[in-house]
Amino acid sequence: MSNEESQMHLKSKQLEELAINYKQKNNTSSNYGIHAPKSVLLIDDDICILKSLTRVFNKSGISVSTAMDGLIGCKMIVSEQPLLLTLDLNMQLIDGIEVIKFIKSLNLENKIWIIVISADSEEELVNAVNYGADFYLKKPFVQKDIEKIITKVFDKVQTKDLYERGSFRSAS
Repeated sequence: MSNEESQMHLKSKQLEELAINYKQKNNTSSNYGIHAPKSVLLIDDDICILKSLTRVFNKSGISVSTAMDGLIGCKMIVSEQPLLLTLDLNMQLIDGIEVIKFIKSLNLENKIWIIVISADSEEELVNAVNYGADFYLKKPFVQKDIEKIITKVFDKVQTKDLYERGSFRSAS
């Protein structure tokens, strides 16, 4: 087994253990998010994207946490319980699709709004939506597009319309 395969196996095992621990502590996902009702977790391995998105969310009065890889992001999903998640698809070892699968394994797909922000092809972005992302933006993105999504999500949260998803998938 190569070093990269060994690391991938280790991270997959850590994700499994994280999911098991979460499920044992939380028999239901009904309390998810009660601690961080207006928060976002940014998961991307590009520091420039993280800084840019942090400025946009801070300007909107939203609490921001960041993770530079999928495993750390998954740990932060469990510990910080964000309402909104931005996610790059291409990260080493644990990519964005694996993070979405992790969220689904915890039955949290209706508790977290997922925005995929990636330079991948339109086909890959649509594939991410098929896995469970709510919106996608293609890199490089326009700040106004992310602001539209922020407004849409938090308007739904204020009106308690949390489950009306899929009315648009791309901000453009």
